[in-house]
Amino acid sequence: ASSEPTAAGSGKSLLRSSCCGCCSFCVLVLLCLLFGLAAWHACMKASQTAATAPGTLFRVPDGPAMHVYCEGTDPTLPTVVSLNGIYGSSLDSSWIRRHPSVVSSGVRFCSVDRPGAGWSQPWPAAVDFGMVAQYTKDALLAAKAAGKVGSRLVLLMHSLGGYHGLALAKALEGSTELQVVGAVGADAMSPTWASWQ
Repeated sequence: ASSEPTAAGSGKSLLRSSCCGCCSFCVLVLLCLLFGLAAWHACMKASQTAATAPGTLFRVPDGPAMHVYCEGTDPTLPTVVSLNGIYGSSLDSSWIRRHPSVVSSGVRFCSVDRPGAGWSQPWPAAVDFGMVAQYTKDALLAAKAAGKVGSRLVLLMHSLGGYHGLALAKALEGSTELQVVGAVGADAMSPTWASWQ
C-alpha cells in the first residue's frame, strides 16, 4: 500500500518535470527567435545609415542636423511631408514616392527623419515631441529656403508619426511661412488611440 502513493507521486513528479522541460524549450526557442530578429534589425539599421543619405542634412538652431529627403518639383501643389513610425526612416515611404501617379503628378514629396532615426543626427539630450516638432519645423523652413518645400503642407503620418505630426501642426500654428492644409493618418497613433473603438 505504501508503494502506490510513491509510484503515483513519482509519476506526477515526472509529468511536472517533462512539462517544465517542454515549456523551457519553447521559451528558449522564442528567446532565440527574438534575439535573431533584434540582431537582424540592428544590422539592417546599421547598413542603412552607413549608406549615403538620399536627401539633404539641414542644421537646425540649437539642435541636430536633420535629414529631409525630397523629390518632385511642382510648386502649385501642396508639399506632402511623410512622418514615419518609431523604428523607420525616410525610406519607409519609398513605395509611395515611387508610385506612378505620385511621380507623374510632380508633387513635392518629402520625408523627415526624427533625431537619431535614419540619417538625422542623434541628439543626446532628452527630447519630447514638442522639441522634435520644433526641429522638424526648422528643417522644413531650411528645405523651403532651398526650394525643396512649398508653403502649404499635407502631413502623411504613419504609426508614431501621428504624435510627431500633431506636435508639428501645433508648432506651425500661426506660421506665415508654413501652413498645414491637410493630413492623412495611416495606422497613426494619437493621444487618445487607446480609447478608440
